[in-house]
Amino acid sequence: LLAISYELEPTMLCLPLLIAALLLVAILSPYDPSSVTYNRVHDIIMGTFVGTVIGLLIFPDRVEVIFRKNTLSLLKLFSDFFAMLMTKFLCMQEFCSAEESNLMQAIFQSPRIMPSWVYHSGFNPGLKKSYRYFLSVMTQLCETLLSLHSLSNVINKQALTIFEPEIKQYTKVTQQLFDLIISRLRDEALIVDFSSQDFVIDINELEKKLQEHLPTGLEFLSASKEAVWLTAWARDLRELRTKLLYIAESVM
Repeated sequence: LLAISYELEPTMLCLPLLIAALLLVAILSPYDPSSVTYNRVHDIIMGTFVGTVIGLLIFPDRVEVIFRKNTLSLLKLFSDFFAMLMTKFLCMQEFCSAEESNLMQAIFQSPRIMPSWVYHSGFNPGLKKSYRYFLSVMTQLCETLLSLHSLSNVINKQALTIFEPEIKQYTKVTQQLFDLIISRLRDEALIVDFSSQDFVIDINELEKKLQEHLPTGLEFLSASKEAVWLTAWARDLRELRTKLLYIAESVM
């Protein structure tokens, strides 16, 4: 509990930690045998009262606020990184190698703001399952983006020109999904009309067109590296959308 409270923020001294510390002091402190029961009960009651007041007024529980703040920062970073990647895939003039370098550095530093304290054994059991699930999906989302970045360095951009309309539509819809999730996390009271079916049509169309231009069956065994890379690229785009939909469904 001490480790969790320290990692969250100095203001995260939670009520259970205070009560546990007071009980420990009461049990281990020297005592007079003639009045041990009265004194200990008195100390525990007073300690609980003081701990409750401090926990409610001075050190309020802010786990949800801190978790949302950290995940918001990560999602904004992932959104910017995705936009940069799609600009690179389409060889658009807006692409900037300096921006790519800065975003890559930020991505590699992202574990510092990952709320990894949800994996501590002392974390609230009632929140543990949902928070860990959310964070695991965020981690998978980051890994998919890094996989796409690796492919952006080996795929022949000219091979993507025939898919340009589908790629632009996929980019637009994915960015809308990022914005939707970020807006919802910023404002819990925001009412969003969300349906996962609205976010699969574009990726299905992209995959369909890709299949029309790639060898199938036994021909795939002798396919060029370019065909293999394009297949991996489409798989990562699908995986990215799937993870974003998981996140959207969990926050709506």
